[in-house]
Amino acid sequence: MDLSQGVRQGVVQYLDQNAFSQTVTPGGFYSTGIYLSFTTLTTLGYGDILPVNPFAMMLTNLEAIIGQMYPAIFIAILVGAYLSQKDNQQK
Repeated sequence: MDLSQGVRQGVVQYLDQNAFSQTVTPGGFYSTGIYLSFTTLTTLGYGDILPVNPFAMMLTNLEAIIGQMYPAIFIAILVGAYLSQKDNQQK
């Protein structure tokens, strides 16, 4: 999931060279996109690369939300399965 978002960040950087605060060398924009994607998804945010373009801002905000929702939903599924199994054992 994060790698595909990194590729999308790279495409945005390729289409608009001023989409992010840091310029990248040709051929290296996908690795910078993946780096940005990992720091955004984990909500770590080093602050060295910032989205400047409104579309890039939207993508990074969406990714930060997904970064919070993904583990919450995963944990909720695990707890639900555990409680369901525990309830079935008591019957």
